[in-house]
Amino acid sequence: MARSFWNGLVAGSVLGAIIGLVAGPQLKPTPKRTLLGKTRRVTARAAKMVNDVRDGVRDIKNMLD
Repeated sequence: MARSFWNGLVAGSVLGAIIGLVAGPQLKPTPKRTLLGKTRRVTARAAKMVNDVRDGVRDIKNMLD
């Protein structure tokens, strides 16, 4: 249950960030390439965070075993 909660939280955050970048008000027109670059960076950062959390949980589990 807790695992699916965190997976949902991360997936929702990434999806919300992508939608916010695409649908949010812009002060000036932003080229599609810039939006795609931002989306890739956000996705990469989210994936790194998930991996860091996974590694931390694995380390704690190994310490308790």
